[in-house]
Amino acid sequence: MFSWDENSSFLTYSCEYENLIRKAVKNIEKGFFEKVVLSRSIKIPFRNFYFKNTFIKLIYTYSNALISLWYDFHHGFWMGCTPELLMKSRNKRLKISALAGTIWEFNKWTKKEIKEHQIVIKYIFDLLKLYKGSIHIENTKIIKIGHLQHLETPISFSFYDEPDYYEILDRLHPTPSICGYPKKKSLDFIHKNEDYKRSFYTGYIGIVNQNNMELYLNLRCVKIKEREMILYAGSGITIDSNVHQEYVETENKIKNILSQLIFK
Repeated sequence: MFSWDENSSFLTYSCEYENLIRKAVKNIEKGFFEKVVLSRSIKIPFRNFYFKNTFIKLIYTYSNALISLWYDFHHGFWMGCTPELLMKSRNKRLKISALAGTIWEFNKWTKKEIKEHQIVIKYIFDLLKLYKGSIHIENTKIIKIGHLQHLETPISFSFYDEPDYYEILDRLHPTPSICGYPKKKSLDFIHKNEDYKRSFYTGYIGIVNQNNMELYLNLRCVKIKEREMILYAGSGITIDSNVHQEYVETENKIKNILSQLIFK
């Protein structure tokens, strides 16, 4: 059952998630992988919810994020406010956003966030160097979504020949920002150890027009079905991770969207 004491730093407490973080760090220390992104969810019962007002509030609050609302008969409503561009393609040009490393707005960056971010940049660079063309990596910048700050590095690629963007998408996703590195080992760890199904969380959402597409990772999202909401959040675990800080990061990410939801 959902409980949120405004005077408490936790929405809900899960020792299972903390233990999972510890297990991941031990696997990293043993050299099984460099990074893994672990996630969790919380369920909130509700009676009446303002879809339209919440959607409008998200647009005004997070103007630098993709705000989405969609419905599927089997999966219910999904609403999200994601800051992360997975890929944008048009003709022979491709743009990808390397976004990883998160801190609360008043905290300082540490080597943990910087290393976590560099892993994503390297993954994208290694993928794109398989193709003929020119790559441009912009300076890393800080973007702010609510009270959270993220490291973002825009990466663009100009192809000599028209590429198969669907093949690139298949190779690119999931990136280390939502999965880990190396991909197969971290993904195996997630499948074996996360105690729930992510569903559309960390999937991608956007517009596709033949070979042109603009896709974003489905983050900071909530699933709304019948009388229950499910909110999702994850954190990138590396050898420098602090268990408590990683847990708090997921709390802050959940609060980023929970604080914008409008109930009757």
